Amino acid sequence: MSPTSRNPQQPAHSDKAPRRHQSGIAIVTVLSVLMLMSVLVLAFFSAANTELEASRHYASSLRTHQLTDIVTNIVIAQVREATAPVTLGGRRSTWASQPGLITTFHNNRSPSYERLVLSKHKLYSSADMSGSGSENLAGDFAENWNDLPARWVDLNAPSFSEQNGLLSFPIVDPRAFISRNSTNSIEGFEYSATTSNGRTVAGVSPPRGGANDTQRLPMPVEWLYILDDGTLGYLDDGKRFVATTGSGRPSENNPISARLAFWTDDESTKININTASEGTHWDMPRYQSTGEEALSTMQPARREYNRYPGSPAMVSLSSVFYPHQDLNTSQIEDIITLAPKVGWGGSKAGTAVASGSSGVPVDEQHLYATVDELLYRYAERETDPIGESPRNENAVFDVDGSNRDAAAAARLLLERSRFFLTANSNAP
Repeated sequence: MSPTSRNPQQPAHSDKAPRRHQSGIAIVTVLSVLMLMSVLVLAFFSAANTELEASRHYASSLRTHQLTDIVTNIVIAQVREATAPVTLGGRRSTWASQPGLITTFHNNRSPSYERLVLSKHKLYSSADMSGSGSENLAGDFAENWNDLPARWVDLNAPSFSEQNGLLSFPIVDPRAFISRNSTNSIEGFEYSATTSNGRTVAGVSPPRGGANDTQRLPMPVEWLYILDDGTLGYLDDGKRFVATTGSGRPSENNPISARLAFWTDDESTKININTASEGTHWDMPRYQSTGEEALSTMQPARREYNRYPGSPAMVSLSSVFYPHQDLNTSQIEDIITLAPKVGWGGSKAGTAVASGSSGVPVDEQHLYATVDELLYRYAERETDPIGESPRNENAVFDVDGSNRDAAAAARLLLERSRFFLTANSNAP
């Protein structure tokens, strides 16, 4: 037998190689399919988790909107009850509103305030939303309210902005008051740590020689708690839940699901920046004097609304922006330029004789949507090309740009003025 001959009964070595190759391909294919399936399963679970988180956020936002609607409905109910034309006794009553309260009065012509007051309807969260006419609401809080966080909350607690280093108050800035007749104090605004009935309000920090960031003016109101079944109530002195609407009781199956606190402002008590400007007195001359002569020679021109007796433009913004000051002509012009639909000219606030018959040009400035818009000039915003120059501030807030402290003070002026100004009042 030659060396190259082979046994026909013994298979050749090359016959087994393809089978091993095919087995390796099968394993790779199976692993690839398993890996693809794993990726698909992971992608599915990731998508499901993302959708779950999105659903939770959406449910949370809906819950927040529902709580907002609850507050709105409570306030609407209070306003409707207080302003109803007929009282429970069948007699008509008169009402007067203020921030946080509506007071109703008898029409019995009594000279005594105590006898005139019928009821007081609170527009802030409280265990008892209505009070009798004799109740003094200056004591409608616990003297140690700041030690009872489960029952009371300060809605005017400040927040600090690390971006600009400013302290902001959500409702009223206590730095709007320094001292009586101070040119840095809003006219008519004053506060102290003692109420009218002699109680001390914990947490109040009055000014100490000037406006500073240590001033505090807390506004404590009660927490209202909501059970899972919708029952609304409050916590008593023993921190027990007391239902005011509904009959539910807190339990493991009906736990407290939310709490809310609110205080309602009254826009009609504020200065409307869309109608006010700077009023300048004018009346018919009645006798011979220097002042009466000025009334006759420097009469208001056409459309000089800030001199029309009875016009909303006669309401003066200087009580907020230039308090306790005798204004010069430049300051009056700055305020009138700030006000929309009121132009500068004519008699120039009673300092000049109006010439011509065309009257004061109508100011085409749009109405303000928010108080923040007061800061910038309308004309500069509309005519300057975008990016060519920065927006310029209204002259009332404009200061030396090189003085950073003065610039910050100008912006703080607007912040301190928020509580006294509005752009959304429907009052005449």
